[in-house]
Amino acid sequence: MKKYRLLIIAIVVGILTSSCNVDVNKKANKFLVQGVQAHMLARYEEAIHYYTKAIELNPEFADAYYNRGLAYRTKGEYDLAIVDYSKAIELNPKDASAYLGCGITYGYKGEYDLAIKDFNKAIELNSKYTDVYYNRGLVYWKKGDYKAARQDFEKALEQDPDGLLGNKARVNLKILKSEGH
Repeated sequence: MKKYRLLIIAIVVGILTSSCNVDVNKKANKFLVQGVQAHMLARYEEAIHYYTKAIELNPEFADAYYNRGLAYRTKGEYDLAIVDYSKAIELNPKDASAYLGCGITYGYKGEYDLAIKDFNKAIELNSKYTDVYYNRGLVYWKKGDYKAARQDFEKALEQDPDGLLGNKARVNLKILKSEGH
């Protein structure tokens, strides 16, 4: 009888704990949504505030770290962005967008080899991710590796021939050609 009583108590505690977690996750999601809304209105400090609230409620919330990293990057706070992207990657290592975000940020800092490493990982996770090819092409261009830049712009153009990145890649290919690369 004692065993059954302990089992019932354990089940009740488990149910109560999981319902508390659901409430916490709902609140964290609400803060994430508020952060995204503020971010879309270019209110980056407010967005960071909401993302931070979401993280305080759920320290395992990879999307909140990713979005806060994006807000930090937009503000030019690259080191803080990299910390958040890295945490998002730690929590969700299969998220190609977090590697893309980190790679773009390293590119802005002029840390091209680290950027390329993150872009390569993003491509490994999702070879159809046009943004990664386009951004890696930009980094290769900045490094002076015009052949690799051309290959990435061609891949971006192939994947998105009529879209924004495809058109940007097309323009960059024309510039490279006009410069003799």
